[in-house]
Amino acid sequence: MFSDYMDIIEVGRKGNSITDKLGYLNKKEHLWGYIYYAFDFPNIRNNIAHGDIIETDLKEVASDILLDLVYIVKMIDSQDLEYKKVIDFLEEIDKEVDDKEKSKKVMERFEVNGDMTIIDDKIYGEIDEDIYSEMEDEIKTEENFFNKLFEDCFSDILEWYNLKSVLDDLKRILETEVFRNSITESKMHIRLKKRITRCFYNKGIHFPDDWKNDLFRMTE
Repeated sequence: MFSDYMDIIEVGRKGNSITDKLGYLNKKEHLWGYIYYAFDFPNIRNNIAHGDIIETDLKEVASDILLDLVYIVKMIDSQDLEYKKVIDFLEEIDKEVDDKEKSKKVMERFEVNGDMTIIDDKIYGEIDEDIYSEMEDEIKTEENFFNKLFEDCFSDILEWYNLKSVLDDLKRILETEVFRNSITESKMHIRLKKRITRCFYNKGIHFPDDWKNDLFRMTE
């Protein structure tokens, strides 16, 4: 399970022992149970494997080990992990019945910090650089989310959850006039509209040249 978790958080399969694997995992992200699982848990596992605890209350030991495994399973199943966010997003897309609502779900991903990205040109004129800098990291997070999604980083997981067809349909929607309208009609500042367009265009999503050129000719 630790090897699977290494794949999920993109550490790669490294190390032979549990202690080695936990060391790589702990470097990537701080593990609450690192000391226990890296040093105590292997001793318990080895004692069981080599028959050194036959006279111990095996029911109690089995219960303890199951609790240890529950922690690992919950760690792998955390909603904070990127693959879970991908699954949740595609399932939300799949619930919507028409392209307009699905397009809206995509645009909502970029509406970070509530209203902060929805900047009405009539009120602000030019976007404030300090505000844009504050949004930068969250916007990049969404760009990276779609980059990985379109680069098939989650292909095995999507196959397992039967979501591959939903991703294919999403790519279709992104090339429709409905989605283009969701960009142009958005209250987002033009700089953000251009950035969203570049994000998908760079991932192979086709936009008509006349529409794209008109958008990029718009001033900030």
